[in-house]
Amino acid sequence: MMHRKATIPEHGTGVAASGMASPVKSESNESRLLSALAWHQQGQFDEAEALYREILLSQPRHFDALQLLASVAAQKKNSLEAVELFDQALKINPDHPFILNNRGNALKELMRYEEALASYDRAIALYPDYADAYNNRGNVLQALKRLEEAIESYDRALALQPGHAVAHHSRADVLLEMKRFGEALLSYDKAIELQLDDADTYNNRGNALQGLRRYEEALLSYDRALELKPDNTEACNNRGNALQKLRRHEDALKSYEQVFVFNPEDADAYNNRANALLDLKRYEEAALSYERALAIKPDYRFLFGMCIHAKMKSCDWRCFNDRVNQLAEKIERHEKAASPFSVLAVADSPSLQKKAAMIFVQDEFSENY
Repeated sequence: MMHRKATIPEHGTGVAASGMASPVKSESNESRLLSALAWHQQGQFDEAEALYREILLSQPRHFDALQLLASVAAQKKNSLEAVELFDQALKINPDHPFILNNRGNALKELMRYEEALASYDRAIALYPDYADAYNNRGNVLQALKRLEEAIESYDRALALQPGHAVAHHSRADVLLEMKRFGEALLSYDKAIELQLDDADTYNNRGNALQGLRRYEEALLSYDRALELKPDNTEACNNRGNALQKLRRHEDALKSYEQVFVFNPEDADAYNNRANALLDLKRYEEAALSYERALAIKPDYRFLFGMCIHAKMKSCDWRCFNDRVNQLAEKIERHEKAASPFSVLAVADSPSLQKKAAMIFVQDEFSENY
């Protein structure tokens, strides 16, 4: 499932956008700034960066050049440099809420979540009606698994700006994570009503519909996601899962195999493909697909046991004892190697069976442990 990341709001143009003019500005730097902004707005970041740096060579405390150069660094995913530049700009103007918000976004990209949260909170203290900051704050709270607080932050953003489509989407993502599928669906639909016509929204909406067991509707949502972004491998995978639920196994296989066109190393797709092959009683192919998933991701949760299960189904007894011994060792190390029923089929140790069951239950219901 894809979750929307914190976004950097667009800057306005010229000095007025910054809220603070630089102390002294030569005509040449004014001209450079206007040219840099034109490049920046066209997405020509390297050209804009070069001009901002030229300005800073002659005026190191040029506020607009600093904060816009920081924005370029963030947009180029140079998040550490962005934070350093935003900090320099804040030394000149420490009470600039938009820069504090953008700084929070860069800190989130660095997974420095508590610092990001503090930056958003400072922005909101300075500008209490800042809907974008509340939305981005919610994204950080989600990353910290403080889900109820995240919902409150999105609700605050939407109270300030009911038409904030991204906040509706972000709120829906958290509700989906909380398995509150009906509420999530309403929020996705609101985002779409507000013209948030992108692949992630439709993909996650499909996941909410799957949670409600409305599989045919989920398929329509995934199809729309793929119309918007044909290489959306998550939507291909999720579409296959919905087809599996409808027992359309051959169609599910086609959907999983479409993933490999764009990502031949997608462990989830190999696992899901193997599940479909198992349902079709194509056991040898299923075992090979499970093995491929394990080769890509050796710690894939509970997959080692499924691979043994598929090999047993296909009467492949080569290295069977070695595989069972490996499984037992993994369980003893508290690894997520096999579901309880897979273990029942290969091991007669009540102690091992109990450990496998405990690992599985703790993983599935971790919030209770």
